[in-house]
Amino acid sequence: MVARARAASRRRKAVATLIALALATGCALVYVEMARAATTAGAGSASATADQANAGTFVTVTTITVAEGANNDWGKNGNWGAGTTNVTLQTPTGWEFDTATAPTLTKTAGANLNATFPASTYDSSTSLTIALAGSGISGANDAFTITNLRVRPTSTSPLNSGPVVSTGAAQMNGAIGLTFADLTETAGAAARLALSGATSSTAGANSAAITATITDNYGNTTTRGSNTIITPSSSSTSGTKAFKTTGGTPQATFTITSGTSSVSFLYYDETAGSYSTSLTNDASLSDPAPYGFSVAADAATKIAIAGPSSATAGQDSTAFTATLQDQFDNATTRGSNTIVT
Repeated sequence: MVARARAASRRRKAVATLIALALATGCALVYVEMARAATTAGAGSASATADQANAGTFVTVTTITVAEGANNDWGKNGNWGAGTTNVTLQTPTGWEFDTATAPTLTKTAGANLNATFPASTYDSSTSLTIALAGSGISGANDAFTITNLRVRPTSTSPLNSGPVVSTGAAQMNGAIGLTFADLTETAGAAARLALSGATSSTAGANSAAITATITDNYGNTTTRGSNTIITPSSSSTSGTKAFKTTGGTPQATFTITSGTSSVSFLYYDETAGSYSTSLTNDASLSDPAPYGFSVAADAATKIAIAGPSSATAGQDSTAFTATLQDQFDNATTRGSNTIVT
């Protein structure tokens, strides 16, 4: 007892000496405290598809492990009173818990946590509170697992993914802000083709890229496990129309390779007009609605004259028409006046 008192006295004197030195020299004192151990969570995971979201199907999160970092992290000062030691979990946006199925809570280690937990409580479809029960704060660190926790995505599009996070805790050191599970929503099965990209071009020039994309029933981009061959067509009656690779090579069909979601191609036409582009495919996917596409005339390069081929002496002929045309005979315009004589 005397030895402990003397040691404490020496520590006090040492601190006083340091303070005096700091004041005399104008130096700052820095107090360093070792970080206290805290609650840890071994995150579980779950994945569901947009098809499962559409069907309202719940999936089960893999095992979540929760543990003390020190034997007094839970039940602070031995305060294990009913409902006083707890942690609240929140789903990410677009996910909810199966409130009809309670998770299974199992003690796996420790000297203080009761083997039988109080029942967990769903505060709402997106919030779950787990209350712990025990006694004391000494002995081996406590730990438990959460199993049979069921969740589901609530939206088919956009797809939602994110963590189940602890948003509140009481008498559980460091338990707020932990990730308890990672939830991932993926696209449903390949069901449709969609067209996007260029909607116009200039006569005699390749368009910018037009892209055919595989989607599920809800518009989410997805893939297939085998190639998908698409055949584009245009309502243009021009003999010059053609679909080309992005490198500019004419081609009748294009392939969305296994494991990828899209392929791009170009459109070429020398006849100006408004047309529609359509697709067919060899994978029984739903084809997109006709895709509006316009071809504008090229720059004016000539004037064409049209009108009567004869007249009666002494009478005015019917009208002649002078028309600006591009090199492919499409009627076009100029940005300034053109005087013809």
